[in-house]
Amino acid sequence: MAAAERALSALDGLGLDIDAMMSVLGTVNSYVHGAVSAECAQYLLMKEQGWTSTDDLRLALAPQMRYLLSTGRYPTYRRYIHEATRKDDPQWRFETGLDSVLDGIAARLGI
Repeated sequence: MAAAERALSALDGLGLDIDAMMSVLGTVNSYVHGAVSAECAQYLLMKEQGWTSTDDLRLALAPQMRYLLSTGRYPTYRRYIHEATRKDDPQWRFETGLDSVLDGIAARLGI
């Protein structure tokens, strides 16, 4: 309850009713939980397989990825594979995602 109290207190005074404050808190918590869970799952997979880097991960998954991409069903993901420059920057991905969530909340609530 202490963590929820601190978070709700940070939202207090923004003109939101208590229901909206709790909804915002839940939304941000859900984003953070999801992002951290995905990163932990990747770390655990790498540890279980003995892979020490994301290069090891990509090398191990390359045959499956090549097959799936060759089907033509994933053109946008293919573009990501070939064009993305921040695949190995989890901090940037997390912060960009969180900023998007917060910007969406701000727009929705008019704050």
